[in-house]
Amino acid sequence: MTLVICVVGTLGGLWLASGSTVQEVIDSHQAETTAKKFRKAVTTTGSMDHKQPETVVSIPTVGIYQPVYSMPSGLNYGVYGSGDVNNNFVIAGHSSYISGVWFSNLFKLRASSGYVIHDGAPYRPNDYKGGKGVGGLVYLYTREAKYTYRADEAYTVKATDSTVTAQGEAGEPRKLHLYTCPYTKDKHPTIRYVVQAHLIKVQLTRLGVRDSAQIQLTVK
Repeated sequence: MTLVICVVGTLGGLWLASGSTVQEVIDSHQAETTAKKFRKAVTTTGSMDHKQPETVVSIPTVGIYQPVYSMPSGLNYGVYGSGDVNNNFVIAGHSSYISGVWFSNLFKLRASSGYVIHDGAPYRPNDYKGGKGVGGLVYLYTREAKYTYRADEAYTVKATDSTVTAQGEAGEPRKLHLYTCPYTKDKHPTIRYVVQAHLIKVQLTRLGVRDSAQIQLTVK
């Protein structure tokens, strides 16, 4: 499976160009505003406008706050989420040379194991800027719950790698994978920078309680 995201490139027949630096800043700021509106709607009334995203991802320690859409076209308005929040949820976002835009600060997210070697992929430890220590927290807000994840490790994979999107077996930790393009001289990079995290807490909304959303930390 090809991982669909890049600053500039063609993946799975989808052209993903970042556009001008000024437009990147404008679009990313608008995405953050949309994300905040979504979170407020979920935590107050529970009512949603049909134009709102399905989810919001927040990583306070590195300044990431983005709306998550379930279609690749959502990359034009925020980031793209796929998979299963009850198993392995995967979020792809544009990178940028501008700090604080899209997923440009993902490289700064601290992972408990730091940067690790991934079989068959280039070893690029200098991409990782997270330092050492306990992994940072990643928050995922949906209509049913607030999910808290801790970042475990960062690594590089080939764009054709399917392990990032693979679903886990029963009893394994529920996971979150975030990825973007690392900085390269290639116009069409063939590698992706990944941060893997595991679920440590679930807080249900009123809708989640009503629908008996899953609260266990492992795959059912």
